Amino acid sequence: MDSLDRFSALPDDALCPARVSLAVSAAQIPGRSLPRYESALDALAADMPLAVDAPFPEEARVAVGRALFTVAGYRSLPAPTDTNGHPDNSNMIRVMDERAGSPAALAVLGHHVLRTAGWAARILDCAGRLIVRIGPALLIDVAEDCRVLQAPDLRRLVKAQRGPQAELSATFYTPLSNREIVLALFNPVKFRLIADEEYESARGLSTALRRIAPGEYRLLLDHGILCLRTNDGPGARESLTQYVRRAPPGADRDEALFLLGTIGEAVDS
Repeated sequence: MDSLDRFSALPDDALCPARVSLAVSAAQIPGRSLPRYESALDALAADMPLAVDAPFPEEARVAVGRALFTVAGYRSLPAPTDTNGHPDNSNMIRVMDERAGSPAALAVLGHHVLRTAGWAARILDCAGRLIVRIGPALLIDVAEDCRVLQAPDLRRLVKAQRGPQAELSATFYTPLSNREIVLALFNPVKFRLIADEEYESARGLSTALRRIAPGEYRLLLDHGILCLRTNDGPGARESLTQYVRRAPPGADRDEALFLLGTIGEAVDS
């Protein structure tokens, strides 16, 4: 986990989501050489035109699609939470080895390529689908050959992700912070591992996410439950106690208090 230490204390604006994602992924696959993958990450942007040379967002859209799909040969795979998806589809080490990844992983790569070339690129979370915004208004779905998305496309996407009654919300247009991007990539992986009863693997990933986002109290509840699932009573008490002390009143906090009660730990509320 040493590679994660360099990120935990950094301010959010000093983080590179793609590099952090590589480090989190490497922590799940012991023995991989992280510097080699970081060099490969930088090579993806080698042929991208700098923003000063090609100042129009449409040019950037075409260029990032060429860099990822034509030159590097990446292809899209199902998200980890899809029925036919797999947790490895969002592990950035596996993604770079196989030249294939989930929509979220490809969005992180596209975002990195754009930012490295000087583009004002941000990532939006549209009902669980990561969308890249170039400049003030151009929205693209990297996993679909950098297709431009208009409001009707986003509305269809939201309904596909959340159900026919769901509608667009202003929150979908709010850019994610750098740490939020990493969590948006890996939280679905964690939930898929939990659904598959791979509790030890889920706990390892949860530990890594806590290291890079120590201020995110919501990670503590999942981690405490995973500690219970893996028979680590002291770890569960620590995580759930921290969660109860930091979380606002609500159903999740009540659940944490109940779990603490089942393991005989009283917490001042």
